[in-house]
Amino acid sequence: MKFAAWFCLLVTVASAAAPAPREEIVEIFGRRKFVVPVPAGCTLVRGLDRGGGVGLRLANADGTLDVHISFAADPTGEIAGSARVRKEIMVDAFSEFVADSKEKAMQFEEIEVRGGAGTYCVFTDEKLAGKTPPPGEFVYVTAGVRVSRGVAVLFKIFNNDLRAEDYREAMALVRETLRERPATPLL
Repeated sequence: MKFAAWFCLLVTVASAAAPAPREEIVEIFGRRKFVVPVPAGCTLVRGLDRGGGVGLRLANADGTLDVHISFAADPTGEIAGSARVRKEIMVDAFSEFVADSKEKAMQFEEIEVRGGAGTYCVFTDEKLAGKTPPPGEFVYVTAGVRVSRGVAVLFKIFNNDLRAEDYREAMALVRETLRERPATPLL
Protein backbone atom coordinates (compact mmCIF):
# COMPACT_ATOMS: atom_id res chain seq x y z
CA MET A 1 0.00 0.00 0.00
CA LYS A 2 1.36 3.38 -0.90
CA PHE A 3 0.58 6.40 1.23
CA ALA A 4 -2.55 7.55 -0.55
CA ALA A 5 -4.54 10.27 1.13
CA TRP A 6 -7.99 9.15 2.24
CA PHE A 7 -10.99 10.94 3.62
CA CYS A 8 -14.56 9.75 4.11
CA LEU A 9 -16.94 12.50 3.06
CA LEU A 10 -20.62 12.02 3.65
CA VAL A 11 -21.48 15.68 3.29
CA THR A 12 -19.04 18.16 1.77
CA VAL A 13 -18.90 21.83 1.13
CA ALA A 14 -15.82 22.98 -0.76
CA SER A 15 -14.43 26.46 -0.40
CA ALA A 16 -12.73 27.82 -3.50
CA ALA A 17 -9.07 28.69 -3.11
CA ALA A 18 -8.53 32.38 -2.59
CA PRO A 19 -5.50 34.35 -3.73
CA ALA A 20 -4.74 35.35 -0.13
CA PRO A 21 -4.84 33.43 3.16
CA ARG A 22 -8.19 33.43 4.87
CA GLU A 23 -9.80 31.98 7.97
CA GLU A 24 -12.83 29.71 8.12
CA ILE A 25 -14.95 29.07 11.22
CA VAL A 26 -15.90 25.43 11.77
CA GLU A 27 -18.36 24.19 14.40
CA ILE A 28 -16.99 20.93 15.77
CA PHE A 29 -19.42 19.72 18.43
CA GLY A 30 -21.83 21.34 20.79
CA ARG A 31 -21.41 25.04 20.27
CA ARG A 32 -17.62 24.88 20.07
CA LYS A 33 -16.05 26.51 17.03
CA PHE A 34 -12.55 26.46 15.63
CA VAL A 35 -10.77 29.01 13.47
CA VAL A 36 -9.06 27.27 10.56
CA PRO A 37 -6.43 29.26 8.67
CA VAL A 38 -6.53 28.35 4.97
CA PRO A 39 -3.26 29.19 3.21
CA ALA A 40 -3.36 30.95 -0.15
CA GLY A 41 -3.82 28.48 -2.98
CA CYS A 42 -5.43 25.81 -0.78
CA THR A 43 -8.94 24.45 -0.64
CA LEU A 44 -10.83 23.51 2.50
CA VAL A 45 -13.33 20.67 2.40
CA ARG A 46 -15.59 20.04 5.38
CA GLY A 47 -17.12 16.65 5.94
CA LEU A 48 -17.29 13.73 8.31
CA ASP A 49 -14.36 11.58 9.35
CA ARG A 50 -14.48 7.77 9.46
CA GLY A 51 -16.05 7.86 12.91
CA GLY A 52 -18.81 10.29 11.91
CA GLY A 53 -17.24 13.33 13.57
CA VAL A 54 -16.29 16.62 11.99
CA GLY A 55 -13.51 16.22 9.46
CA LEU A 56 -11.54 18.77 7.47
CA ARG A 57 -9.28 18.41 4.47
CA LEU A 58 -6.87 21.09 3.30
CA ALA A 59 -5.11 20.56 -0.01
CA ASN A 60 -2.98 22.72 -2.24
CA ALA A 61 -3.67 23.13 -5.94
CA ASP A 62 -0.55 21.35 -7.18
CA GLY A 63 -1.33 18.18 -5.20
CA THR A 64 1.85 18.17 -3.12
CA LEU A 65 0.13 18.63 0.25
CA ASP A 66 -2.99 17.02 1.69
CA VAL A 67 -3.92 17.61 5.35
CA HIS A 68 -6.66 15.67 7.13
CA ILE A 69 -7.99 16.84 10.51
CA SER A 70 -10.64 15.37 12.79
CA PHE A 71 -11.82 16.41 16.25
CA ALA A 72 -12.66 14.45 19.41
CA ALA A 73 -13.69 15.55 22.87
CA ASP A 74 -11.29 15.25 25.83
CA PRO A 75 -13.56 16.48 28.63
CA THR A 76 -11.54 14.90 31.46
CA GLY A 77 -8.15 16.01 30.14
CA GLU A 78 -6.90 12.43 30.03
CA ILE A 79 -5.47 12.78 26.51
CA ALA A 80 -3.89 16.15 27.22
CA GLY A 81 -2.32 14.97 30.44
CA SER A 82 -0.77 11.73 29.24
CA ALA A 83 1.73 11.15 26.45
CA ARG A 84 1.03 7.44 26.88
CA VAL A 85 -2.68 7.91 26.14
CA ARG A 86 -1.83 9.99 23.06
CA LYS A 87 0.51 7.24 21.83
CA GLU A 88 -2.18 4.59 22.38
CA ILE A 89 -4.62 6.68 20.34
CA MET A 90 -2.04 7.04 17.59
CA VAL A 91 -1.41 3.29 17.49
CA ASP A 92 -5.16 2.72 17.06
CA ALA A 93 -5.57 5.49 14.47
CA PHE A 94 -2.39 5.29 12.40
CA SER A 95 -0.99 1.74 12.57
CA GLU A 96 -2.02 1.20 8.93
CA PHE A 97 1.04 3.22 7.85
CA VAL A 98 3.64 1.13 9.71
CA ALA A 99 3.89 -1.91 7.41
CA ASP A 100 4.68 0.09 4.25
CA SER A 101 7.02 2.54 5.95
CA LYS A 102 10.81 2.54 5.99
CA GLU A 103 10.62 3.03 9.76
CA LYS A 104 8.60 -0.19 10.41
CA ALA A 105 7.58 1.34 13.74
CA MET A 106 6.11 4.49 15.21
CA GLN A 107 8.85 6.86 16.31
CA PHE A 108 6.95 9.22 18.60
CA GLU A 109 7.92 12.86 19.00
CA GLU A 110 6.38 15.37 21.39
CA ILE A 111 5.43 18.80 20.07
CA GLU A 112 4.69 21.99 21.90
CA VAL A 113 1.12 23.08 21.36
CA ARG A 114 -0.40 26.41 22.31
CA GLY A 115 -2.30 25.70 25.54
CA GLY A 116 -1.86 21.93 25.42
CA ALA A 117 0.23 18.95 24.36
CA GLY A 118 0.87 16.92 21.25
CA THR A 119 2.53 13.81 19.88
CA TYR A 120 3.31 12.88 16.28
CA CYS A 121 5.38 10.56 14.11
CA VAL A 122 6.54 10.59 10.50
CA PHE A 123 6.27 7.63 8.14
CA THR A 124 8.28 7.34 4.90
CA ASP A 125 6.75 5.21 2.14
CA GLU A 126 9.41 2.56 1.61
CA LYS A 127 8.60 2.15 -2.10
CA LEU A 128 8.60 5.88 -2.87
CA ALA A 129 11.56 7.06 -0.79
CA GLY A 130 13.96 8.99 -3.02
CA LYS A 131 11.55 8.91 -5.97
CA THR A 132 8.98 11.25 -7.47
CA PRO A 133 5.62 9.79 -6.49
CA PRO A 134 2.71 9.48 -8.91
CA PRO A 135 -0.16 11.98 -8.48
CA GLY A 136 -2.26 11.24 -5.38
CA GLU A 137 0.53 9.37 -3.61
CA PHE A 138 2.99 10.76 -1.11
CA VAL A 139 6.45 9.95 0.19
CA TYR A 140 5.65 11.06 3.76
CA VAL A 141 2.74 11.09 6.13
CA THR A 142 3.07 12.92 9.44
CA ALA A 143 0.39 11.66 11.81
CA GLY A 144 -0.42 12.83 15.30
CA VAL A 145 -2.72 14.13 17.97
CA ARG A 146 -2.69 17.46 19.72
CA VAL A 147 -4.91 18.41 22.61
CA SER A 148 -5.92 21.68 24.23
CA ARG A 149 -8.87 22.87 26.26
CA GLY A 150 -10.80 19.61 26.09
CA VAL A 151 -10.48 19.03 22.34
CA ALA A 152 -8.23 16.43 20.69
CA VAL A 153 -7.22 17.10 17.09
CA LEU A 154 -6.07 14.10 15.10
CA PHE A 155 -4.12 15.01 11.99
CA LYS A 156 -2.40 13.51 8.99
CA ILE A 157 -0.17 15.57 6.72
CA PHE A 158 0.60 13.88 3.40
CA ASN A 159 3.47 15.46 1.47
CA ASN A 160 6.67 14.82 -0.47
CA ASP A 161 9.22 17.12 1.20
CA LEU A 162 9.61 17.59 4.95
CA ARG A 163 11.61 20.78 4.33
CA ALA A 164 9.02 22.43 2.07
CA GLU A 165 7.33 25.65 3.13
CA ASP A 166 3.85 24.17 2.78
CA TYR A 167 4.82 21.33 5.15
CA ARG A 168 6.14 23.82 7.72
CA GLU A 169 2.88 25.77 7.40
CA ALA A 170 0.85 22.59 7.91
CA MET A 171 2.83 21.73 11.05
CA ALA A 172 2.33 25.28 12.34
CA LEU A 173 -1.38 24.89 11.67
CA VAL A 174 -1.71 21.80 13.85
CA ARG A 175 0.65 23.16 16.52
CA GLU A 176 -0.64 26.67 16.99
CA THR A 177 -2.74 28.42 14.36
CA LEU A 178 -5.71 26.03 14.41
CA ARG A 179 -7.47 27.39 17.47
CA GLU A 180 -10.75 27.48 19.25
CA ARG A 181 -12.85 30.57 18.76
CA PRO A 182 -14.04 32.04 22.07
CA ALA A 183 -17.75 31.59 22.62
CA THR A 184 -19.91 34.66 22.26
CA PRO A 185 -22.47 35.13 25.00
CA LEU A 186 -26.12 34.70 24.13
CA LEU A 187 -28.23 37.79 24.75
